[in-house]
Amino acid sequence: MSRTRHGDVRGLASAASAALLAEIRGPLGWAVIATFTAVNVFLAVSTRHDVRVFWPTALALVLFVAAMPPAVRNPGPRQTATTTWLVAATPALLALLVSWQLPSDRSPGYASWHLGAGSFLLFFLAVGYRWVAAWTGFAAMVAVTAAWALSTGQGWGAVLSLSGTHAVLIALGTTVGLTVRRNDRTIRGLIAQDEARAVEQAERLARAAERDRHQAELDHATRPVLERLTAGDPLSAEERAGLAVLEADLRDRLRSPVLAAPVLARAVTQARRRGVRVQMLDDGALSGAGTDELDASLGPVAQIIAGIDAGEVVVRILPPGRADLVTVVVEGPQGWRRSTFAADGSRRDTGEDGDGLVTARTAPRRSR
Repeated sequence: MSRTRHGDVRGLASAASAALLAEIRGPLGWAVIATFTAVNVFLAVSTRHDVRVFWPTALALVLFVAAMPPAVRNPGPRQTATTTWLVAATPALLALLVSWQLPSDRSPGYASWHLGAGSFLLFFLAVGYRWVAAWTGFAAMVAVTAAWALSTGQGWGAVLSLSGTHAVLIALGTTVGLTVRRNDRTIRGLIAQDEARAVEQAERLARAAERDRHQAELDHATRPVLERLTAGDPLSAEERAGLAVLEADLRDRLRSPVLAAPVLARAVTQARRRGVRVQMLDDGALSGAGTDELDASLGPVAQIIAGIDAGEVVVRILPPGRADLVTVVVEGPQGWRRSTFAADGSRRDTGEDGDGLVTARTAPRRSR
């Protein structure tokens, strides 16, 4: 899938989520809060003559109004656990305040407004994926209602008639929440697949661009010589030496992109042109390293190679997982020297001069 389509899919998903959150947390959310608050205030006030004492109902209204904004306007992961459980506990508190003020000799009717109000709060918790909190809050509200009904001799029939219909609302919220979450996971899965395909395509394009660049460099370096060979012209010793250096550089690039890092490749090419035999080995310790890390790790190696005019050099990038990253072994007329560069930037040198004298030196880690 192209990057353009990748951006389109991600943009559409982000726009849809942002639009939904903006609606819930914007004017639509406040409209829901205002409307349902007004309805319950009207029910509580219009049935004030059906309750024994009105002040518990007034206090319950205050709690309900306080719980409405966090329940409606903070759905999903944005809502903290503390807020979630405070909202979930509100319906039971409403039941504690209102239930024992209701008439017990007849159906309370709209005087039991608190059950619908509490269920409405729990509905939004369920929609926002807080299913455990929603059903726990509903169970607590039913438990308080059952305690009141049984203590006033109304029996389980009254409990079912008052609470049963509200369970449907919580179940609906749970269903909506599950559907939204499933769709959200599906969209996220599609986006993840699209991202993976985009990354894979980008890597293919990068490899192709690198291959084309190397091919262009090779064409530029070898075309004149090949044309001369085709024409039957002999090559000079200098030209043959240049081709040998080019062949060695190409071999390093094929072995590992790390060996073709500019900070090292320039020094190696110049050393080969001076007649130094340079062998490069990569066992993977710097695979995936960025340009800055390669410059820091291979820069000192390039400095060593730049100071050699004759002999043989073996550069080895060590396997991953070791404390050391790179070793450089130099053999020449004046003896041999081995330099080891650690991952922390420190350096160890050991060597033997032409008279057989062995030396050892350790340099501290580089300053960052």
